[in-house]
Amino acid sequence: MKKALLTFSICFLFGAFALQAQQASYAGKKSGNITKQELLSDSVLSMGEAYEVISFTVSLIKRGSSSPPTLDIPVEGNKVPEKIRSMIKDLPTGSKVYFEHIKGKLIKGSDNAPRLAEALSFTIVDK
Repeated sequence: MKKALLTFSICFLFGAFALQAQQASYAGKKSGNITKQELLSDSVLSMGEAYEVISFTVSLIKRGSSSPPTLDIPVEGNKVPEKIRSMIKDLPTGSKVYFEHIKGKLIKGSDNAPRLAEALSFTIVDK
């Protein structure tokens, strides 16, 4: 019984480690306040040196708007498309931008299984 429990514990620990979410960033930031200039100056979502972003979704919540938020716009690759960048240009200070469902894969190596990264949450602020 002790051997089975030890084996289960080791498998659980290594399994939990393997499923740990990777850390993504945009414009060098992981979340928090960001200026519109920072949002628009960079267009590449990153997962560090070992991973390449292969897809993600973007959600935009315009501050003070009575219209519904723009949610879960799917993006293939690691670049924010011009269509979304133009939508970001129209957002006022205090609006929220979310990068979610971020998937990446190893750049080098044989493991092609996609990895999930933690979501990024930004609030647009003035300089």
